Amino acid sequence: MYTLMNSVGLRSSEAYMQADIAEHEKRLRRIRGTGILIIDMQRDFVSYSEETTKQLQAQNRLLEYSARYDMPVVVLEHTGYGQTLDSLMRIIGKVPRRQMIRKAYDDGFTNSKLACRLRSWSISNLCLTGVNASACVKRTAQGALSEGFTIETADDLIAEPLDWMQEKSAKWFASKGKWYNSHRDLISFYEYGQIQGQ
Repeated sequence: MYTLMNSVGLRSSEAYMQADIAEHEKRLRRIRGTGILIIDMQRDFVSYSEETTKQLQAQNRLLEYSARYDMPVVVLEHTGYGQTLDSLMRIIGKVPRRQMIRKAYDDGFTNSKLACRLRSWSISNLCLTGVNASACVKRTAQGALSEGFTIETADDLIAEPLDWMQEKSAKWFASKGKWYNSHRDLISFYEYGQIQGQ
């Protein structure tokens, strides 16, 4: 390594700095054009359970990542069902590009502001998170696809009520876009262009 660095005229610290910059630029290219939708994570929709706790932890980590790398976030709220959970809103407040949009129907794209805002940010791919996976999240995913967006999500970023079948909705999302087993795999793909350990 010493010989290689000397041959290109770089000191050790400069070489590491350039490598870090190169990796950062690759990461930014991978996430460019991706936005995050937080769908109906409202007080009147979310029923607390062990699964909900895991989902909130996963969403919080994804939002921290989006704040760090300026991935735009749109928070969709179904009219009449309370506010988005405070624990999420605290982190969303750190995201440079963020927007709250109300919707009257399950599909967030019935509000034309959503597609307009996403296009103003040059978003073409959407990472979907929220409740309920086979209702509002799925309807919004269908709206996204009909508007020409691509979609992705992870098993722990979307949730169903305990008596609904998450496995059934998971198959639908996997058939229509990118499906990850966990938010860690999704973030790993953003970071490295592949899932670590595979």
